[in-house]
Amino acid sequence: MANAKKPSINISGKRNINPSINRQTEVTAEDFEEIALILTDHADLIDAANLNPEKFYKFHTSLATLSAARPNAEENGWAVIIPTNGNAQFVATFENGQWIASENEAPVQFFNSIADRPDEGQEGIFYIVKDEKIIYLWYNNKWNGFGKDGNNGLTAYQVAVSRGFVGTEDEWLETLKGKSAFEIAQANGFQGTEAEWIESLGGIQGKSAYQVALDNGFEGTESEWLISLLGPQGKSAYQTALDNGFEGTESEWLTSLIGGKGDPGLSAYQDWLSRGNQGTFEEFLETLKGPAGDVTAAQLETAKQEAINEQKIITVAASRDLADTDHKAILLITASLTLTNPGNLRANFTCDIDVTSTGQATINDTAGDGSTLDFPGGKILEFNKMGTIYRRPDDARLRGKGEFIE
Repeated sequence: MANAKKPSINISGKRNINPSINRQTEVTAEDFEEIALILTDHADLIDAANLNPEKFYKFHTSLATLSAARPNAEENGWAVIIPTNGNAQFVATFENGQWIASENEAPVQFFNSIADRPDEGQEGIFYIVKDEKIIYLWYNNKWNGFGKDGNNGLTAYQVAVSRGFVGTEDEWLETLKGKSAFEIAQANGFQGTEAEWIESLGGIQGKSAYQVALDNGFEGTESEWLISLLGPQGKSAYQTALDNGFEGTESEWLTSLIGGKGDPGLSAYQDWLSRGNQGTFEEFLETLKGPAGDVTAAQLETAKQEAINEQKIITVAASRDLADTDHKAILLITASLTLTNPGNLRANFTCDIDVTSTGQATINDTAGDGSTLDFPGGKILEFNKMGTIYRRPDDARLRGKGEFIE
């Protein structure tokens, strides 16, 4: 079979142009280079083990359940075993008419929570903790997570004060006011209320990358599609340095990469002076102010409230009809229930559905024009699944996408 794909030079060769101030918490191009190298190594392991993606027989809890489910698999077929007792997840292969455990640990391993993850890991394996949505790698004898928040930086007001601004935060906010986006739209010909203008900004939600893959002929679950994206992993940067003559430990090599501190650059005020301008720092700040807008306190409060309402989460514990108040909300399903399309939802209705570990959602219908469902992939969301439903503007049908099943 063809070798697994490897990352392009465009990924491995990325370098930052405008690095942030806090280099310790910044995700840098070097981090992406390291991930690309890990993926390359994974692909090499898959090639060496002859694991053909077209002969992948999904995830199972033991060799016994796999043998019962797939007794007549293709020669050199393979599957991933995730033991329920917490033991290491490994690859099983079908050879000479039977499933056997290989010596290869699964290159990507899934755990429901941090408590299920082993105390120690193995280098070169992705450990994905589902409830945290964090990928962990084991190196330098400790767990290293990707996806956590970095340290908070200074607020814009604090930066202004550090640069000489005198006054309260409210006074500083007043200096920033200009025309609202709605007023700019009116100046460019929009006619209608502010609510009508906000409504005009909404669009139809596009397809996910997985749905596009299905439309183009991919066959399999979303998890199988994600596995198909994994490319081969190459050598680490440290190994490449050794191959090119470096002598020393990995820690010594990392130390060798640290350069000297560069010269400080010009501040915005100094740059302004260098361009021929004259004046104090306060006079420079005055040149940055725009004309004051006409937004009232009541209008500002209304806009804030509308923004909050656009991001609501609604807990649903019993069957009911969908309503216009569900528009642009996240429906959190906590029980086994049915959501019914009443047939009279607003023209641009859309909402997300998130099913918890105790729930199941069935999307139902009522009789009458405009209420027919149009779910090409099914209309049931099982526990811990997500999906999106929206009303088609052309024929008023309710359509769904995501992890729906029949």
